[in-house]
Amino acid sequence: MGRMCHVMSVLLCPVFILIFLISHAYGVMISRSNLKYRTEEIAGQYVRDHDWPTYKIPAKLRPEYDLKVEGAQDALLQKISREGRSFVDLDEIKNVVFSKLDKFIDTLKNIVLSYDLTFKINELAKRCAQDVGLDVYSFSYSDQSEYDRKKQSVVDKLRNDMSRDGRDYVRMLEIEQAIKKEMNTFFERIKNALYQNSWGSLWNTLWDTLFSQNNTSGNNSGSQAYRPVQTYDGHDYVYRYELERKVIDVANQIIYENGTHPDNIPVRVISDYSEKVQAIVKRMKDHMVLTHKNYVVITDIKQAACDELQSVIDKIRYKGEICVICQEEYKTSERVGILNCNHVFHSDCIYTWLDHDRTCPLCRAQSVIVKKQELVP
Repeated sequence: MGRMCHVMSVLLCPVFILIFLISHAYGVMISRSNLKYRTEEIAGQYVRDHDWPTYKIPAKLRPEYDLKVEGAQDALLQKISREGRSFVDLDEIKNVVFSKLDKFIDTLKNIVLSYDLTFKINELAKRCAQDVGLDVYSFSYSDQSEYDRKKQSVVDKLRNDMSRDGRDYVRMLEIEQAIKKEMNTFFERIKNALYQNSWGSLWNTLWDTLFSQNNTSGNNSGSQAYRPVQTYDGHDYVYRYELERKVIDVANQIIYENGTHPDNIPVRVISDYSEKVQAIVKRMKDHMVLTHKNYVVITDIKQAACDELQSVIDKIRYKGEICVICQEEYKTSERVGILNCNHVFHSDCIYTWLDHDRTCPLCRAQSVIVKKQELVP
């Protein structure tokens, strides 16, 4: 009896060793009989990990999902049959299932179910407005009403498409195309109106800020017309409704701090100054859109103003400019003469020129005179 036990142990020992080695090499083993259940379980978990429980898979796409899972099962069965095995490693199942379902998961990520359609259209329409520099929360009442009607029109169109095709989902691309088709002209019209209104009101505000008090007082020195703005706390918020006024205040303050009274900005620089202020306003509005806020911090305005206005400050100081008559740069404390066409030259140069020719050396305006002289800052 003892001899027989010894023989059995000798014979079975290699078998146990083989089983141990196989288990160690392959990890968790799944038998052929459990393969179908485990494959379906892993596939279901995989789509759940991507926020798509199997019960939410649209009926129209369910056959494709089932076909992918069956394809994974067939591939695994063929592999273990070819290798003469009756089991399969759990990691093998995962690898095959994942590779089969990856493209299907991509499809799921790019569809919107019927009950989520309105929410998704609201989200994408707002993003589409932001892409063209608009903030839907700043629309006027009438524009907001039209915006809502157009969104509803997109919802109705896509629901009709789903009903016609017998599906309960719509692809993201379909939503984006429908929104662009419905909204593009509307957004373009609002942009044009905002630009024209903003430019007009900004120009009027600038004109009033720089000139109105001078014109009423007759005082060209500007000593009483302008008061430096308060020093803002760096964390003060500037909201959309007050943005243009704050930008003008900050811009005037920067000009003032650089040695030029805002009421005395040369006429030849006013146009450049106005364009730069408009550019600052646009930068701040774009910043609001990108950050999804209806305000900016005052330090953001100051930084943008410093960047944009440097060229204006240089032009006020004649930095880098030359007298076209003598071809030399203007230097500090040199006297310049300004013609009534607003072109500037060295005083000596222009008076010598006008002794022989009464036209402007630049624009050839007739019968020009020196209307003003000033010193280069």
